[in-house]
Amino acid sequence: QLEMMAFFLLELCMTEYCMVRYCPSHLAAAAVYTAALTLHRNWTPALQHHSGYTEMQLRSLSCSVYDFP
Repeated sequence: QLEMMAFFLLELCMTEYCMVRYCPSHLAAAAVYTAALTLHRNWTPALQHHSGYTEMQLRSLSCSVYDFP
């Protein structure tokens, strides 16, 4: 479920011109973070280690991803 939701969120990001300013790794991590929160999961130390982004670094972009119509 997490993987499919993250892919769906990334597809939404690809249709928005305002998202081109973010690097792909940041968008991918924000999509996984947003999907995890939506599915009531936590941003674990393993996810932070493998993505290279902390929860604080992903919050603002996650809000932008979540607010798409």
